[in-house]
Amino acid sequence: MVENSKFTRIRQLILEKSESLFKENFSEIDRAVKGYESLKEVYSQKNHKLSENRDFQKKFTSFYVMRYVSQKFRTNFFVKMDEIKNCKPTKLDDAIEITRDLCKGEKSLQFSFVTKMLNLADDTQYPIYDSMVAKVFGFKELSGDREQKLETYKERYQKIFATYSELQKDTLIQKVLTKFRTKFQCPNLSDFRVLDFICWQLGKLKIVYIDMDNVLVDFQSRIDRLDEVPHIFSYMQPKTDAVESFNRLADRYDVYILSTAPWNNPSAWSDKLEWVKRYLGDKAYKRLILTHHKNLNKGDYLIDDRMKNGADCFEGELILFGSDKFPDWKAIAKYLCD
Repeated sequence: MVENSKFTRIRQLILEKSESLFKENFSEIDRAVKGYESLKEVYSQKNHKLSENRDFQKKFTSFYVMRYVSQKFRTNFFVKMDEIKNCKPTKLDDAIEITRDLCKGEKSLQFSFVTKMLNLADDTQYPIYDSMVAKVFGFKELSGDREQKLETYKERYQKIFATYSELQKDTLIQKVLTKFRTKFQCPNLSDFRVLDFICWQLGKLKIVYIDMDNVLVDFQSRIDRLDEVPHIFSYMQPKTDAVESFNRLADRYDVYILSTAPWNNPSAWSDKLEWVKRYLGDKAYKRLILTHHKNLNKGDYLIDDRMKNGADCFEGELILFGSDKFPDWKAIAKYLCD
């Protein structure tokens, strides 16, 4: 069953970011598509053993960056690939059983490589699991013993499969998939494989959080520091270049508004939402987070004008708005976009 919030977020990301991703990362995606099609072409040839094809093995290990695995695993991996090629798998859970079998005696579970093997066998049935896809789905670091980790992989793989299955039914998503095939000249690439490529790119997007008060919003444009006056926020104007800069960042990053609202002024919470709708529009849709603990949000950058409410403990880079280095939005846009 698809987790509604996860499906909605990933669908939103694809619809919002695909066009800029295709444009800004054209060369990288094009190389990846051609690399995959080259592997698929050799894989599909009949009457030869991949376990004896050194050129194919070299291409596969290079394409999927197959480092830090033992020679035993590598040898058994390509033998298993021959078995799968000759007897096509049919169950999603095969990924777990193959991982369990191949990784006996190994230090780590190479589940990602197993999904890449199965994806070559049938890219309409087996999505790829890797760190970038895991990031897009919001999966946390694995914990527990080997069997517990395998059970977690099983649950995650089922979620990816269910999400992709629902996405490919979506009319707007289908338009994105068609655009991908046209732009990268890969008409025969399956829906699942195109979604793999898109989620792989989405996983590379860095996350940017932006504060509101005196960062996006000119808090003194109307009244000096009266944040507990009901509906006071509705009178505020955007900071100079704030809206334009937000739009630029939203095209390149995974951007969220991260703000704090006065505890004793309930109207400020809804007023901030209305401000975001009014000035930032669709690019900020469902991207407003109100919290007094900003450090709990994981990301790469936080643009804030103060070191309060957890900003000083943020794990990524704090960009201090109004500082000598970042006095205004032009300086920030130049730093993050140019």
